[in-house]
Amino acid sequence: MPTVFEAFLLRKCSKKLIFDFDDAIYVRHDGKESFTRKARFESIVKRSDLVITGNRILAEEARKYNKNVAILPSAVKVSNIPL
Repeated sequence: MPTVFEAFLLRKCSKKLIFDFDDAIYVRHDGKESFTRKARFESIVKRSDLVITGNRILAEEARKYNKNVAILPSAVKVSNIPL
């Protein structure tokens, strides 16, 4: 994820900025909240013209910061992957 400054530069240098993610990148791998990850996520999502997510749960998180969110489900079969 780009730093807050990198997100600023991306927005400044882009005609259109589309951010695509399909994982809960705003939390640490152990599931705990991370201020740094959350700040970076919020920064890039707020600055994007469009945010594309892999599922409804990720879309709900992105919509907290940007109303222009689309869901493009992963093409990977996940029915046999334990949660």
